[in-house]
Parts: sequence; structure tokens; C-alpha cells
Amino acid sequence: MRARAGFVAVGRGMSVCHACGALAPTKRSSCEVCQQPIGSSLEAIPARNDQLSFVQVRTQITCRQCGSGFPLDEPELEESVTCPRCNTTQAFDLDAWGDAFAHAHRTADVHGPRGESFRGSLGDRDPEPELGETTAISTLKLTGMSIDSGVMKTRNLTTQCAPGQPLCTKCGSPREPQELAGLRGAPELQMRCVGCSDVARYAIPSAARGLAPGLVGFVAEALRVDRPEARLDQTSAGLVIALKCPSCGGGLNVTPGSHVAVCSFCKTEARIASRTLLALKSVDGAPSPWWAIFRGDSPARAELTRRGSHDDDDDGPDIAGAAAMIMGGQDAQLQALLVMAESPGGQKSVSSAVAQKVKDVEDDQSPSDARKEWAIQLILPALMLVLVSPIFYRQILNWAGGGPSIAPSVAVPGGIGGAPLAAHENVPGRAITILLQHDGEMRPVCDDGFGIEEAQVACRQLGYQGATGYSTVTGNTDEFWLDDVVCNGNELRLDDCQHLDWGDDNCSSSETQAVTCF
Repeated sequence: MRARAGFVAVGRGMSVCHACGALAPTKRSSCEVCQQPIGSSLEAIPARNDQLSFVQVRTQITCRQCGSGFPLDEPELEESVTCPRCNTTQAFDLDAWGDAFAHAHRTADVHGPRGESFRGSLGDRDPEPELGETTAISTLKLTGMSIDSGVMKTRNLTTQCAPGQPLCTKCGSPREPQELAGLRGAPELQMRCVGCSDVARYAIPSAARGLAPGLVGFVAEALRVDRPEARLDQTSAGLVIALKCPSCGGGLNVTPGSHVAVCSFCKTEARIASRTLLALKSVDGAPSPWWAIFRGDSPARAELTRRGSHDDDDDGPDIAGAAAMIMGGQDAQLQALLVMAESPGGQKSVSSAVAQKVKDVEDDQSPSDARKEWAIQLILPALMLVLVSPIFYRQILNWAGGGPSIAPSVAVPGGIGGAPLAAHENVPGRAITILLQHDGEMRPVCDDGFGIEEAQVACRQLGYQGATGYSTVTGNTDEFWLDDVVCNGNELRLDDCQHLDWGDDNCSSSETQAVTCF
């Protein structure tokens, strides 16, 4: 059987699902992305020689307020998002997209057609050896908050990536970029079908520049600029009235999750952005796939290559070279100590390098130089301890942040009003007030900035497996131990999270925080 335009015979390239274009694993009979049967396809995507990588992306944001997830079917690069379930508008950290794109670039570069020969040299250093065999999807889940100029921004972004190739929706042949300029000032990306020559044009958001090296553009229905954008009519209070055709003004019927609406009057195909679907509450819960295109090697490829060179070095760390780096300035010192500390016998290596430096300095130095070098001798061992001892590292950070040196807090479950609960009153599923015992005194936690990540940490500290929710109750005191708590979600205790100083709060008893655990 002869392969269609853009494809080659299977075995000469990467097999993809002919329904959605995602990687077709060799040990699966159906597509992991669209659930369509893969079958015994005789066509595959050939290896590329133009340095391009394609990756199918599906993204979802988890609301910090209600904990529900909602899809983003394009790289939504505005600095705020609104949850369609609870209508909460929350600031979003755009740097999370940079992390997501870096992960997508690695997935496409290492496990796509460009990485076929490279993967053969990885061996057990392959970050995801199951990709291409049992799975097509690599997932990156970001959680937590960041603070920018006093504004708390959520990073709750989940990204699922699958190598592949964008396919034409009309004939199923691959789409290829035309007039490729990437993000170097080009306002749009043109994709042409190699089979039927159909051309689709996609906007390149200006905010995407600089988020990830090698990023060329996106293929997403919500970014089609060859379709006019539907008009969203709203009241002066911001309430949505209707979605109107951009050509004739007629009402448009929206299919949940679809980014295209055809006007029943003038037959205009209108584009619907993800933000518009969220405003209409017309999302079906499952994110739709879109594509990101990258050029060149991903940073992860260089890192994997570096690891291979390091593993092949049987002589251990280069102590002489690292000691020379210690002489070269602060950045070089940090890098040298990190390299040696992470190596087998790292602590001994660092000690040897520092001892050698001290000896060299003592051989030839003036009195003023001696004083400077004695200061260096004190700083370098302290720096070594920071790098190789997690406990000491955490303590140093606590001092640097102005926090006191304290023993870990003890969490005690409380009932409404804040009174401690007896063991037999601890019923899973009920709201539990968080009481922290510190300096011999028991106080609650304030609800300022408290979300599902903080609830997960609190429930684990209380002895439960996790949290199902959180709520605000009225306690019996206006004195709190912790306020403005911000967690990533993987901490062991609430005092491991970012927070104001102990006892520093601006809360009243009606802002007492409670959690529901399981």
C-alpha cells in the first residue's frame, strides 16, 4: 500500500494516531488521547531534517478557591483567569507557562521523530522510557503560589504533552508550517496541508515571546485568525447576554467545549476563544488538544548529554578543576560546590578542595590578604554545609527570612469555636478547626490566602491522608499563630510553608480556618 502525502511506510518513522495526530504507542490498540482505535496503520511520520518538533498539548487550571479544574484550549497568556464554577477571578503566574513549554519541548524533542537516534544513546537515563511503548502522554503538574509585587498568583497548571504531528481536519494529511518566522516578530503562523493544500492561519500571542527558548508558534482552534471572533454581548454589570455573529449580528449556538460556531443565518464560521467559553460557562470539563511547535534542541537534551558524560567518567569528580573554579568568583564557587556535593563522596571532595585552597593561600599572602582569606575559609565550609545538609539549609533560609529558630509546631484538631476535639469526636468528613501548639500556647490559623494546597498540608499534619475541602468558621479568639499561609502542597507542616511571623496577624475570630479531611 502506498503512503499518502506527508507519510512514510511504518517502520521508517514515528507512528501516530490518524484521528488526532498524537504518538501511537507500540503496545496499545487505541489512542490514549482520543480513544480511537490505532489499528495496523501502514503510515508514519518521517524523521525531520528542519530542526522542528511538534507536541500536542492539553492544559487545565485548578481553581484555588473551589478546587475545581477547568480547561484552557490555547496558551491563555493573560495575567488573570476566572473560574467558571465559582466565578472567582485569580491572578495567574505566567512563568508557569514557561515551565510547561520547557516540558513540552523536551517531550517533543527527545521522544519525537528528531530524538529517535538520540534516545538510543540514553539507556537508563531516558526520563520517560514508557513513552512510545505503553503511553503517549507526559504530564507536568504545577501547584502552589508565587508573590509578585505583593500580589499572590496561582501556579495550578496541569500540562499533558504527546509528540506527534498536526493533521488536516479535511483530509487527514499532515500540516506543515509555511513562511516560518516563529516568534521573532511574526504576528501569525500559517499551516498548510501537504495533501489538499488547505491553509490555516493562527495568531502568535505577543506575550509568548521569551517564555521558552525555541518556541515557534501554536496550532489551536481558539487562535485561528482566518475566522472572525464571535462577539460576546454583556450588560454594564458584566453579565453575559449572548454570543453574536461577527458578520450579521445573529445569535450563535455554542457547543460546549467547541471553539467554532457556524451562524445559521449567514453561515459565517466564527472563532470562540477559551476565555469566552469560560464566561459562557460552556466548557465540558475535558481540555481539547492544541499544538506547540519548537525549533532546535531542547535544554533537556543538553542536560541528558551532560549526565551521560558525567556517568562515563570513572575517575570521579574533578577536584583540581573544581578547586580552580572556587578561585574564580562567587558564581563559579557555587557551581563547583554543587557539582562536587552531588557527586559520590561529595562532602570529602569539597573538604579537600577547600583545604587545598587554604594551603595555597598560606604559602604566599600579605597580612591584609590573610585576613580576607581567613574570611573565605569561614564562608566556604558554611556554604558547603548549606548545600549538602537539607536540615541546615532549611534553618539558614529561616534565619535569612527573619524567622526565629523554633521547634516544629504540633497541630491539634478542634471543633467549632476552637475547643480541642477528643479522639472519639474526630469523625472523617466533618469540618475541623486547625489549632497549632507553639510556645506552650494553642491558637488557630487565619483564613487569609488559604486554599486547597494549604488544606492538604494541614490535614496531613493533623494525621489524615488529605483534604476534601476547607471553610471559614467563627472561633473564640482573635489571636492567631499563622496568617497569610502559602504552601506548594507537599510540605509536612503548615510552618514549613511561607507565612508571616508567628503571632503576626490582622484577623478576627470570624476568620478562623477549618478543613475537611479524609
